[in-house]
Amino acid sequence: MITLNFEKASAWLAFIIGIIVGIVVGFFGQPYVMEAFNNSLVIENQVLKHKVMQLEEQFLKSSEEENGVEITLSSCQKESIQLDK
Repeated sequence: MITLNFEKASAWLAFIIGIIVGIVVGFFGQPYVMEAFNNSLVIENQVLKHKVMQLEEQFLKSSEEENGVEITLSSCQKESIQLDK
């Protein structure tokens, strides 16, 4: 005859319920967690792109200054000139 100790049975029941609750919460919560993770990666990617652009500009400026030439382009407009033939 099998006898169950109440303390062991309640511990096993709590363990099984915990596993089931964990699976259900994980299943329904996974899309929200992945979306939050994806958003954080998108933000980090934007920050890194901005940092790379700043470093490229800094590198170009420092290399121009080393060569003694500094070129500043601001609001350049293309003008078409027609020559009479």
